[in-house]
Amino acid sequence: MQPLGVLANKLLPTVFPTQQIQEELIGEQIEKRLIELTNDLQRIGSRKIEILHNTFKELTTIYNGYLTKVQKISDYLSKNKITGANYATLQHTPATGYPDDWMKVFRKRLTNEMQETGLFATNNKQDIDDIMISVFREANGTREATINDLLNPRSYFDLLFEIRQDGQKNSGSNGQTYTANALLCLARLSLIEDEDRTGIRIMPIDEAEGLGSNYEMLHKLAKKEQYQIVTMSIETAGDINDEGQYIYIMHDNKDANGLTYVPPLGIFHRGQLTEHINEIFEETT
Repeated sequence: MQPLGVLANKLLPTVFPTQQIQEELIGEQIEKRLIELTNDLQRIGSRKIEILHNTFKELTTIYNGYLTKVQKISDYLSKNKITGANYATLQHTPATGYPDDWMKVFRKRLTNEMQETGLFATNNKQDIDDIMISVFREANGTREATINDLLNPRSYFDLLFEIRQDGQKNSGSNGQTYTANALLCLARLSLIEDEDRTGIRIMPIDEAEGLGSNYEMLHKLAKKEQYQIVTMSIETAGDINDEGQYIYIMHDNKDANGLTYVPPLGIFHRGQLTEHINEIFEETT
């Protein structure tokens, strides 16, 4: 039979680093070590709760920020009407199977549960991921959701973009649909993207003359938001002004006779008509 000091050193080396011990102090030293371990576990549990609280607080902040941006875009769209009394709308709706109120329940449980008897109890075999999934499903959340889904703020809403007229959904013409999409892009770039981003802003428009008066509206918005419009079309789109535009006529009709033939040319601002584009750059250099 080995001495008590040898057994204590082998079984609890962190409590009894040597084999030289006082037997009457064994119980006191073990109790002291257990108290230290309990305090360490409590600190770890408190830190876990703090991290989880901060994570869900940030998740809620980002989620609300997304909804605020959607509302800004919606307001922008409502101020710019499309032809035929149509207007574009962007709405957010709760995502099916992803109730956002489960986060409040989970955060409340984090606050109320005691570490030694609640979420981080030593006899609780569930890890935190399992608990999150469990609370989410209790709130009628989809069973297909993963932890990454739960921590993604975009999981909790869907976007609905459509053209409406007198409050009713309207499919709109090709020109109206194109204009609605262009407005959405303008709203995103003007309201959401980084305002400090530098460079030339380009608004490409395909077959601009087919947009009718919608083109004039986009032209005014482009000027307001400081965008350069680039378009190719069979006919010239909008009114030709003396300033602020560069028009390239590139149709070379080789079947025309000498009286009707018009070679490819460029029409620049200030009423300047130049057949050879390179001459413009030579004048400015």
